[in-house]
Amino acid sequence: MQTNTVEVILPYKSNVVLKNFDEKMKILNLLISVIEESIEAIQCFTKNEFEKFDAQVGETLCQIRAYKLVMLGIQNYDAIKMLDNDMRKLKEILLTMQCVKQTLIKNRKARYVRLLDDKESIREFIYRHHLSFVLNRDTLFLILSYFLTKYNGRDEDNIPQYINYKGIVNTLMLSKTVARRIAHHYQNMLACMSTNFILKISERLDAFRDSLKVLNDLCVIADGKKQVLPCFLVTNILIDDIIRTKTTLLLHINFKQANNTIIGSRTLIFKGQEFIGVMNNANITNRYNGPCFKLSGVSYVKNDINELNQHTSRIIQLGLKTIFLCNMASHPQYAGEKLSRFKESLYVDDAKMQNNKNNFISNLLQKYYWYKKQSEILGCSFSNRTLFFIKHIYCVNIDFAERDERNTFVANKEFVVN
Repeated sequence: MQTNTVEVILPYKSNVVLKNFDEKMKILNLLISVIEESIEAIQCFTKNEFEKFDAQVGETLCQIRAYKLVMLGIQNYDAIKMLDNDMRKLKEILLTMQCVKQTLIKNRKARYVRLLDDKESIREFIYRHHLSFVLNRDTLFLILSYFLTKYNGRDEDNIPQYINYKGIVNTLMLSKTVARRIAHHYQNMLACMSTNFILKISERLDAFRDSLKVLNDLCVIADGKKQVLPCFLVTNILIDDIIRTKTTLLLHINFKQANNTIIGSRTLIFKGQEFIGVMNNANITNRYNGPCFKLSGVSYVKNDINELNQHTSRIIQLGLKTIFLCNMASHPQYAGEKLSRFKESLYVDDAKMQNNKNNFISNLLQKYYWYKKQSEILGCSFSNRTLFFIKHIYCVNIDFAERDERNTFVANKEFVVN
């Protein structure tokens, strides 16, 4: 299990020099605030509140973090022990930090202590006061995801769109500059973790194991120095592993008319590639519990229940893999301003790809163009959203998803699987 020391949660390099007492107190206060947020994060995760880890990272694909959360949510003994240990360490270090803060303030008020104004690096300050501790990398992933979810802004479909810097400033009592710095730092770390997670998955899949060098070459730097991989490639890796692990997947459809009025909704349950049933069918839902990989999207139809049923049957007939790959082939392969001219390309560096061109790249390109064409024909593209167009992907507990479904207009009773 990879680990990180406490300095990683600060948006500064550990060798940055703190020049006086005030700068030291700012760092200490920031550490206390982030540790408090970290404890909240673990508490929410252990209560299966996975929807609170739907982070806004920008150019990095949401499906990567969703699947990582599913894997972490399927807790075995070692994972639970890891979180328990990290929670204990966080609570202990928080208490230590609060005591150090009180002591520093007391000494500062009582008399001038030269050491408080002596220059020292962030690392020296942390180690001198015994504030250092080690975090498991998976715990860090949860902390970053929680923070970037708590402080994000969403659109009318509840999809993360931007960082709520004002919320960070007001809650953590930071300047706007520091708020931006910490959010960008956490986004970059989460993007790097997401890329590494995909590369690690590919090592255990036969179709990708022999092409790890090519996969690493396809990893590029987008806006804000975030690591990214092309959307279609990532989806191929994810769907193969979802099928291999028989992950529970929810495909949620909002049926809309041309004027965007929702006339019905329906959630299909899959176990890997296998269709299990429709949510809110007690005989189906009661057999499953825990984290789910949720695809949420729209289908544009007329106000006709028969058409809703036809679309649902068509999705089931085509299968999860086809629907998922068609959608992601029509999706921009790279996002952001820096890579905008490559949004319909699977790679950025032509020279590097020419040197590495092999059957893997040729087959991937052939699949990409085929599924891209099919997305237009079937109705899984932005220009043709008549079958199912994915708008967001995230991890959710199936109990939460079922409660959420009950609070919306559901057209399940009229649908019978043939």
